[in-house]
Amino acid sequence: KPSEQGINFKLPEQKAAFFISPAGCKFTKDAVDWFTAEETIRLLDTARSALLKSSGAVVAIQRTTLAMHLQLKTKPFLEILKPFIAPSLTEIHEEKVITAAIIVKWEKSKLIMDGSGSLANGIFLRFEREYPADMSFEDIEKEIKKDEGGIFKLLDVEEDLS
Repeated sequence: KPSEQGINFKLPEQKAAFFISPAGCKFTKDAVDWFTAEETIRLLDTARSALLKSSGAVVAIQRTTLAMHLQLKTKPFLEILKPFIAPSLTEIHEEKVITAAIIVKWEKSKLIMDGSGSLANGIFLRFEREYPADMSFEDIEKEIKKDEGGIFKLLDVEEDLS
């Protein structure tokens, strides 16, 4: 597929990569947190500005993906996911439910909540969202922060920064 063919620039020290293909460009960065958001935005802006200036390309749409594993300290992960599982599904079998995944897709966003395969008693979250081409990275950051807060509130979890 054309979207899978392209050039990948890796920046190992920043744990980042910038992939360019005929279908678009994709910036990825591992181990991002709110303390490094400004640095991440600066790196993304530099890479994208260079691409747009040298190619004459125009941004049509912006998409973000926030993915994380939450390790729970006060409740079993299934207790947090249970309210989102339809009783009609759990009643299909008499067996105990041991894990669940919830996927909700809206017109311009998608949320995945799942038992983590990487962390004991963990939840995997993935939130994807689409933004207008002219929205600033700083405004997108605010929206992502708001979305993350809303998801944490929905799940009744808090981030432990200690």
